[in-house]
Amino acid sequence: DDNRPVTARQIFRAFDTDGNGKITAQELHEYAMSVGMYMSRSEADAMVQRAGKKGHVTFEQFETGVYTLKSKLGKQDAGESRSTN
Repeated sequence: DDNRPVTARQIFRAFDTDGNGKITAQELHEYAMSVGMYMSRSEADAMVQRAGKKGHVTFEQFETGVYTLKSKLGKQDAGESRSTN
């Protein structure tokens, strides 16, 4: 049983199915659908365009997005815990 946290690199590799170091909208769409999340191709296109601007997302862009999201979620969690105390 491996309880080590999953790294951003491991998550990136799950999306980057062809292993070229870039996540395309097609890869994002296919991965989301494979794990039971409905995501239209146009939604995947929009997400990749916002994050990558060149039709794909590099690891560095992905990692920045992950840490930005974690930071935002952490601030929300802290706000919720303060408001419930």
